[in-house]
Amino acid sequence: RGVRGPGFGRGAGPRIPLPPGVSWGASRVPAFGPRPPPSWPPMPPRLPLVLNLLVLLLGAAGGAAGLAALPRGPSGALPPPSLRALRDGSWVKVIMGASNHDLPLVRNLAFVYALAGATCIDVACDAAVVDLVRETLERAAAHPLHPPTPPPLLMVSVNDDADPHFRKATFDASRCPPDCPAPCERVCPVDAIRGPPRAAAAAAPGGVDTPRCYGCGRCLGGVCPLGLISAEEYVVTPAAVAALLPRVGALEVHTQLRETSPGAVAAALAPLAPLLPALEVLAVSFPDRGGDTLPRLAAVRAALPRPLPRALVWQADGRPMSGDVGRGAALPSARLAEGLLAAGWGARGGRDFVQLAGGTNAATPGLVAGMRQRRGARGGPPGGA
Repeated sequence: RGVRGPGFGRGAGPRIPLPPGVSWGASRVPAFGPRPPPSWPPMPPRLPLVLNLLVLLLGAAGGAAGLAALPRGPSGALPPPSLRALRDGSWVKVIMGASNHDLPLVRNLAFVYALAGATCIDVACDAAVVDLVRETLERAAAHPLHPPTPPPLLMVSVNDDADPHFRKATFDASRCPPDCPAPCERVCPVDAIRGPPRAAAAAAPGGVDTPRCYGCGRCLGGVCPLGLISAEEYVVTPAAVAALLPRVGALEVHTQLRETSPGAVAAALAPLAPLLPALEVLAVSFPDRGGDTLPRLAAVRAALPRPLPRALVWQADGRPMSGDVGRGAALPSARLAEGLLAAGWGARGGRDFVQLAGGTNAATPGLVAGMRQRRGARGGPPGGA
């Protein structure tokens, strides 16, 4: 919660400096309709800066090999810019949230991060979200502040089984006491919960704003004095993914690295096998399972349908959806990624890369720099960051 756009969440933050001639709008988000109105502003108004959306990537262990080592197509042409960014360590991925369906917020973030030069934007596997972000990226590409780089690669996220990234909080607000202090409101980082007092003041129904909730889980686990809040989990179907893959360039699969995960990943991707080779990137997001992490990860890799896309990104999900909690939230992902690189996970002929996610924030660059120094001191290539 360190840096926020004005009017976002429970408190207002400082105004973020903007280039000359660009100012904040009068409202937190512009009016939203089926399509952005013709008078859509050149810069989104009052953008909330969600630090845990920005993810840093570690290059492969052999990342210093340079562009000459990149796999080339039959014509000898270099691969797309996203793959070059993976190799040289300049890849920056913005994670919107696999369950984030807050369309105005997604649009604003996509617009600003496109202007900032992000390499990849990862969004929910939802047709409305994908189409909106595609149009937003086109608008951003035509903006005078857009950098002289290609637009971000668009990625959608799916899950192989129950996963914390694919859930929504829910509760029956009619069961809440009228005088409840609503601690659930205070812990929600995106103002997606409206308790009884606030609902009465706004003359609106209480409960969860489902599109805005992205499943962080902070309102679960005893926050509600009466235990009324629960989570509704869901699994994205292969049919939904297949309908969207032609409109994006990358796919991410979330797995919890259970014993059954290799088979679950294979089953989730099997119907998509004919579409996968056309993707620029296939990412696999996973948690730390201690001593079981590397064997299960190897089993998942062996279960991926062939032929593989030209790049595999292994996303070390240290502490999911917690980058705004504090500096300590960045440690688990950095430790997990360092262990993977030390085991040679990134040295697979230029195809595999290790990425940090889950808890990444302003402390992550320093952790990455320390990691690179330690790898260099041990005599191994430091990798890009």
